[in-house]
Amino acid sequence: MRLIAFKNKRLHILLISLTMCVVGVCLSFLFFSQPTTPILLFSQKSFDPVLQSFITMHGRGAMPPLNFFRKYYDLYGPENILASLKKDQDCHERSHSMGQIIYEKIGDLANATLVCKNACASGCIHGVLMGFFGVKQESEVPFSYEITPAIREKILQTCSQNTVTKYIGIGNCYHAVGHAIMALVSNNIQAGIELCRLFHNSGPGAVFYCVTGIYMQRNIMLGAIDSMKEG
Repeated sequence: MRLIAFKNKRLHILLISLTMCVVGVCLSFLFFSQPTTPILLFSQKSFDPVLQSFITMHGRGAMPPLNFFRKYYDLYGPENILASLKKDQDCHERSHSMGQIIYEKIGDLANATLVCKNACASGCIHGVLMGFFGVKQESEVPFSYEITPAIREKILQTCSQNTVTKYIGIGNCYHAVGHAIMALVSNNIQAGIELCRLFHNSGPGAVFYCVTGIYMQRNIMLGAIDSMKEG
């Protein structure tokens, strides 16, 4: 009987020790571990009134500048802003600037693309690529640009990455690059087409889709200019 009681006592002590170890590990994790990424708390309020206020003030065809989305990004969050843009008839065009800000804030092509996915008929991803290539702002006013070897390499490699093509497909990826190229070269059509020819080794289809992005981006810019004149 004494032997059984002794064994039960040892078992009891062992269980208490194990419990204390587990509690100690949990407390250490709670008090001393740090999250690897910051947790951002975004407003749950709808972004709709903010977007409608901009349209009322600047006109239906007006495109928000980068500072507009930069101002509200941390307050409302990208998902909330995109949810409002998706309800807008000019979602595709307006989401270009939003995509640029998403890339600016995140700083990584894969994660920025993950936020956009195919929002606004891929307009958001078009903007992400503009940010990725270093476009500062879509503008009709010519600005100085330099196509460095690093930018050429980015252009060539973008559609070979599954991070983009898994959301919009390979053809639409080349098309998206065309949009970004046109903004990059300040709407210089010939310069844009020359950069699309970087894809010649990928076949005529790649060049074709890229050039369609060049001309669509030009149409977007001309449409925005016409809307401002009408306003």
